[in-house]
Amino acid sequence: MKLSKIKITPEFAATTPKYKKMWLCNYCYERTGKLDREIVVNEDGELIDGYVGYLILKENGIKRTRVTRTHNTLETFLYVYRKSKRREILTLLNKTKNQKMEEIKRV
Repeated sequence: MKLSKIKITPEFAATTPKYKKMWLCNYCYERTGKLDREIVVNEDGELIDGYVGYLILKENGIKRTRVTRTHNTLETFLYVYRKSKRREILTLLNKTKNQKMEEIKRV
C-alpha cells in the first residue's frame, strides 16, 4: 500500500512516540530492511497500529509498504483489545518480576 494512502487519525497525529521506540524501530529497519512491527489499517485505510513504523518509513523516503488490513469494526476492536490485554499481562509480569527482585535484595 502507498504510504500516502494511509490516513493518520488525529489521535496518532497528536502523539510523539518515545525516542527509544523510534530508535529501535529505525535500527532494525536499517539493519534488516524490514520493520520490527506491523502496520495495521482498517478497510478505510485509517491507521490502527504501527504509527512508529509508519514514521520510520516516511523518514527513510519509502513510498510503499505491506500492511495488515482489518476488514470490519469488530475485527478492528478485537485487534486493539487483544493488544491492550497483552500489554496488561506484560505489565503484570514485569511488576511480579520486580517484586521478586526486591524480595531477593531484602534477603
